[in-house]
Amino acid sequence: MSPEPQVERPSRQEREGLNTPFTLEELHLAATTSKRGKTPGSDGHPVEFYIELWDLIWPDLLDLYEEMVGKGNMPQSLHEGMITLLYKQKGEKEDLKNWRPISLLNVDCKILAKAIPNRLKKVIAKIVYPDQSCGIPGRQIADSLALFQDTIEYIKSRKFQVALVN
Repeated sequence: MSPEPQVERPSRQEREGLNTPFTLEELHLAATTSKRGKTPGSDGHPVEFYIELWDLIWPDLLDLYEEMVGKGNMPQSLHEGMITLLYKQKGEKEDLKNWRPISLLNVDCKILAKAIPNRLKKVIAKIVYPDQSCGIPGRQIADSLALFQDTIEYIKSRKFQVALVN
C-alpha cells in the first residue's frame, strides 16, 4: 500500500481570503446562478427580483452581508423561515404521508448561503482529506469505491486477517 496521503494546507493568502468581506462579484455570481421560478420566503421577493434590480439593491446587500459576517449581527428576518407542505405528486392528496414539509427562506439569505460555499470551493480540496470524494470538485464517489476495492484486493493478496467496521 502507498504511504498515507498528506493533506495540503491552504496558503496564508488563501486563508486570509476566506475572511475578507464578500465582493460584489461573488454575490452577483451567487444570485445569477440561483434557480429561478422558486417560491420566495416571507418577504415575497424571488431571486428574479434581486437579479432584475441588482444595480439598485447591491449596495444594501453588501452592507447587510458585511454586518452579518463581520460583526455577527443578523436581522430578525433572516432568522425566520416559512414551513409549508409540498405534495409529492403521488397518492391521495387527502393522505398526509403524501406531503412533505419544506422551509421557505428569504432569497437574501440564500444568496449569502450560496456565496459561502462558492468561496470555499477554491480551497476545499486542500482542507479535506484526499480520500474524501463526495462534494469536492474534481473528485468522484467512484474514486472511493475503487480505493475500497483495491484495499480489499491488497488484503486478500497478503492474506491479512482483518475485520471491516462500519
